[in-house]
Amino acid sequence: MKLDFCCICGTKENLHHHHITPRHCGGSDDETNLITLCGTHHAWIHGLRPTAWNNHSNAVKESLKEAKKLGFSVGRKPKLFTKEEIDNLLEMRKKGVGVKRCAAKFKCGVGTIYNVINDPEHYYKLSGVTQSDKTYKEYKKELQIVEREQQKKLNTAKKHLEKEKQIKEELIKKSIERLDNRTDELDSWFENRKKTLLTQANNKIESYIEEEKERVSQKLDKKVKNFSHVAE
Repeated sequence: MKLDFCCICGTKENLHHHHITPRHCGGSDDETNLITLCGTHHAWIHGLRPTAWNNHSNAVKESLKEAKKLGFSVGRKPKLFTKEEIDNLLEMRKKGVGVKRCAAKFKCGVGTIYNVINDPEHYYKLSGVTQSDKTYKEYKKELQIVEREQQKKLNTAKKHLEKEKQIKEELIKKSIERLDNRTDELDSWFENRKKTLLTQANNKIESYIEEEKERVSQKLDKKVKNFSHVAE
């Protein structure tokens, strides 16, 4: 991540942001791929493995290879002249104007001026060609911007998912708590109901026993009376 001090020595001077995974290897400019280093330690890290992935010449070769594969012209863009500029250039040379002055006027190299003079027909053909203004560097920069935007969207989506996950977990937790409370209530109700039924059953049994005692007692009293009459 980006810091306001070197993560190795702690200095706040001459800070650089070092890519953990190099950009030419697919590394992004996202903060998760950056560490903050001072100039000394940045150079030190790049010097640890001079023939490996962090070698500058290897990075340049990979970039040039990718640029060619994507159809970008490597090196400086060729100068495209209009027909009027070619006519003007040829006229200036006929008048003896120096090649360097011509190069300065048309803002190109001396070699380009010689090429136009030696083969004007070729440049006449190219005069109607529209040249793309976008360079490989600009293309990569735009690609990195798109990647950063996609990464931001992905991070935002992850945060939303995490938030939804937390909300669902809280709802599940509350549901479980409600079920536990309901279970406790049901257990308490069943226990009270059990006690009530047992009490009612005991009362009925005791009442039945008392009634049965009374009935037996009355029956015995009747038999005793009958026996007394017979004895007399």
